Amino acid sequence: MRIDPLNVVAEILGEPAAEMRNPVNADYLCPFLNSQCIKTSQRISGPFPVCTIYYGGGASRINSRPICVCPKRFYGIDLMADILQHCWPQDSPPRNPRIAYEVKMASFGNVDMVIADIDEITGNVRNFVSVELQAVDITGSYEPAYQGVLLSQPLVEVSYGIN
Repeated sequence: MRIDPLNVVAEILGEPAAEMRNPVNADYLCPFLNSQCIKTSQRISGPFPVCTIYYGGGASRINSRPICVCPKRFYGIDLMADILQHCWPQDSPPRNPRIAYEVKMASFGNVDMVIADIDEITGNVRNFVSVELQAVDITGSYEPAYQGVLLSQPLVEVSYGIN
């Protein structure tokens, strides 16, 4: 189906897709990591800096909703406040919460972040929660729409769905 690529790609490098048509000029700087975008695609070389796409509206944005396709996009909100509110034991709220990103755990791998309540006197961890962020995986099938945005092509052939 031929679709306006701006009805597919919502954000590139955290900016509205219509305003970020040349991410190479922005050095692929991800505003959520404050470093170069680390998302890749098997079909293109270099970063694949699409953060959010529109889904559910067919050939238009009417009735569609933005969905994150990059977990780093979640860093654009106050994750710690949400996690403390919804995931921390309510009977023992943290007094001194600290956050660490990309924590390596021996014999386990990396987790996206750990929030720990640190004792102010001893520096010991009183309690903690580990967090793994997951965005929707759609296998990069919206890549033709991304290329259409970059090339200012008014219509592109694209078919994408959510796995």
